Amino acid sequence: MPVRHYSWVFVGIILISWAYRACNDIAMLHEYSTFSCMGDMAVGALGAWAIGQYVAIRRFFEQLPRCAIIGLYALLVFIFLFRDEVLYSHYILRIFERTLVALVALGVILEQNYALRSPFKLGHWTWISHWGTISYGLYCLHFIGILIALQLTKLLHLNTQLWQVLCLETTLALILTIGISELSYRFLERPFLRLKERFAYFSRQ
Repeated sequence: MPVRHYSWVFVGIILISWAYRACNDIAMLHEYSTFSCMGDMAVGALGAWAIGQYVAIRRFFEQLPRCAIIGLYALLVFIFLFRDEVLYSHYILRIFERTLVALVALGVILEQNYALRSPFKLGHWTWISHWGTISYGLYCLHFIGILIALQLTKLLHLNTQLWQVLCLETTLALILTIGISELSYRFLERPFLRLKERFAYFSRQ
């Protein structure tokens, strides 16, 4: 498909995801079903496509004022702390909540890449930049790390106090997720990426 038509594919995936969530108002399906979650990646893909196709969008993020950037990160923190209380509180919001979160995350990614007035750039931190290399695994496999951490702390009776849940379980889940994603990148993703030059289509526009 020509690059100029990619947007229709991404929008279509998002619409299918919304329709699925509207017809299946079940928390488990909203969190685990591919049809529910695939819209997240389509939002990111649509943002990447748009930033490459439209100079105006790129310039918009380049010229973001400092107050708007701070507001964007404040919104990110608000969603992290109150996502359940706000975005799960109504049927309509539950249909679109993952897309709203994905849009905020996309805004942060574009701000980090293009904004000229950023208070800080994570790209200057080498160890965090490496996470970008394994980000696909972090996104796709993080629930495996979380579930393993939950089962381990439950088995060892290390989830009975608040600090254990907040600190121990979270840290363990993060470490496991990074480890699993590293293995995925090294033994699954990287071999396929090496084949890219043989099969990738490059637009001659």
